[in-house]
Amino acid sequence: MDMQGRRISSADLHRVEEELGVCLPNQYREFLLESNGGHPRPNEFMSRLPRGNDRMQIRYFLSALSDTDARDLVWRYRVFCEENTSDLLPIADVADGSMICIGVARHNQGAVYFHDYYAGFAKPHPAQLGEQINYRLYDSFAAFISSFVSVLESEVSPLKIALAQDDVDGLSVLLDTGQVGLEDTNVAGHSLMEQAAIRNACGIMRMLFEAGVPIGRALELALKNAEFSPKHQQAVSLVKALIKERNCHR
Repeated sequence: MDMQGRRISSADLHRVEEELGVCLPNQYREFLLESNGGHPRPNEFMSRLPRGNDRMQIRYFLSALSDTDARDLVWRYRVFCEENTSDLLPIADVADGSMICIGVARHNQGAVYFHDYYAGFAKPHPAQLGEQINYRLYDSFAAFISSFVSVLESEVSPLKIALAQDDVDGLSVLLDTGQVGLEDTNVAGHSLMEQAAIRNACGIMRMLFEAGVPIGRALELALKNAEFSPKHQQAVSLVKALIKERNCHR
């Protein structure tokens, strides 16, 4: 796996553990000493989620002693614990905005989990309905790393490419040829508008709005991404404007 963050020492990790108030699993500790986060290549892993999407993408692994709060282990753990269990430590961001966590309590030490970030903001909270937002993927960090797979260019969805590049013409072709439908959703249940909001694809969002696609949870998703990436304020501003415009025409 090709990735590299800021180099740290065992003494640095000991200080991080003291700030976290947890003992880092041994395999994950070795990973931090060797790589300390960063962008993985390849970046897809076998998710084994019950909802059917067998592959997911890692945006980046968090780092110890990062200069950027949103990518720092301690900062993210403190934010995470404000609304979630303290026995899971966020260690990576998934492309859809959710997180990969590792167990740091006696009962789940070293196990790797998928945290459904957006489900945690539903009202009422999924836990109150007996629904899961944390899914155990692997029993060890080593097993998780071994699940990463290389992705052939031909396996990359044309829709994902269009969204990533905010390619309005490209999406138009997919719609005109029936490869994509305006009412389509992805494996996470996100509509095209919501996927565009997650990707900060403002041109596509405007196009979908004019085609009558509902706004759905686009504002909520854009707001959450804007917490960690200022450029996503563009999507937030656009969705607010679209909501206002739609309300004026009612």
